[in-house]
Amino acid sequence: MKQSKDVKFIIYQVLYIFIIVVLTLKGADIDLTKMIKPDGMISITAADSLKVKIDSLLALGVKPEDILRDRHDNIASTDPLIIYKGGFGSFDANDNTGKDNIYDNTVKVATDVNKPADFQFEIQKPVQFRVNQVSVNRNSEPLYIYGDGKLLTTVQPNQGGSFILKDESTVVYKCGNAEKQTGTKENVTQTLNFQAFNAGGSEKSLREIQSTVGWRVVVSDDYYDQIDVKITGPVKWEDKGKGTFDVKLMLCGSKDEFERKFGDKDGPYRANFTVTATDKISGKKISQMKEFVFGEW
Repeated sequence: MKQSKDVKFIIYQVLYIFIIVVLTLKGADIDLTKMIKPDGMISITAADSLKVKIDSLLALGVKPEDILRDRHDNIASTDPLIIYKGGFGSFDANDNTGKDNIYDNTVKVATDVNKPADFQFEIQKPVQFRVNQVSVNRNSEPLYIYGDGKLLTTVQPNQGGSFILKDESTVVYKCGNAEKQTGTKENVTQTLNFQAFNAGGSEKSLREIQSTVGWRVVVSDDYYDQIDVKITGPVKWEDKGKGTFDVKLMLCGSKDEFERKFGDKDGPYRANFTVTATDKISGKKISQMKEFVFGEW
């Protein structure tokens, strides 16, 4: 009697394993009622057939877990990858107890190797007609800087640099297969401003005018460091810093010299000086003339 129960148990186990394998390989819908007699006993013919099939697979060295693994490996990459744990143990799709019969859903995500990688670089809007400084390139590859398609400079890893921008409207920074683009800022032309302190008049004497500062000149520019200033005429000037210059008239050192220059002329008398400011990169130049006026020595 015990031997009969053991045989029945083995047959049930073999039947269960075969059903799992078939479902895994084919996804078939098997009606088990067709294999069971009304009295609940399994047909000897069906059991023998199942046993032969299982023995054949085992004789070929095919293991159930290998069949499942082969099934998973051939799932299309667009399908969720189902990972079963616990071999042929029973599982419930809604069971999240953390036991061996749970399963994980993992979606295969394709990596786009052609996607541009971001790079570390602080982008500041560069200025036209200016020496623009480049912060340290903290990337592992060289940084290339282009202005309207023309290579302006190359900055090696862990180094800084600079580049001169002319009238380019677009600057592109490239590093590896990534790039960033920015527009450029216009460099406003410098201006000259004059303030009269003691520029004289028809009743003023030359000696009085020459004793004090006659004009103050201010050269205005966002980037004064690249402006070249020249003051010409019978004057001397003092650089007060930040584009500011004080100008004094130095025309005659004595009355005799004054008479030689103006003795045969009618007053009021005039002496001119000129201020010229030139942008050393753009070449833009502005120039303006001012005068001192006096009526006697």
